[in-house]
Amino acid sequence: MEGMTAEQLKDYDAAMVEWQKEKNEQHKHDLHTLNHCKNGVSDADFKHIEFELKESEHPDNFRIVKEPVGDPQFDEKYHYTVWIEQTSGHPGDNHLGTCCMKISDDEYLMWDYWM
Repeated sequence: MEGMTAEQLKDYDAAMVEWQKEKNEQHKHDLHTLNHCKNGVSDADFKHIEFELKESEHPDNFRIVKEPVGDPQFDEKYHYTVWIEQTSGHPGDNHLGTCCMKISDDEYLMWDYWM
């Protein structure tokens, strides 16, 4: 990169390799979590989860939690609830936060998003 010393380039490259390793590990974890969800819900419910993940635009950091976080938003058409906690931004602007969807009587899929 222009303007960087050889040492800075070396440090940058090392940081990027470490970042990529972390992202790969997170991706593996996310896939494992989604497979857990897919095996625990109906096909129709998993389609709702997939829809909400797409709506989130940049979902990541999937995890299973015991309690949902955020304000419940009920989908009248398909009869499911998504809990959303928006942590920054204003309606219509870029924002980020957390979403949750019920996957069993005592488990919720939670993920982070940014748009």
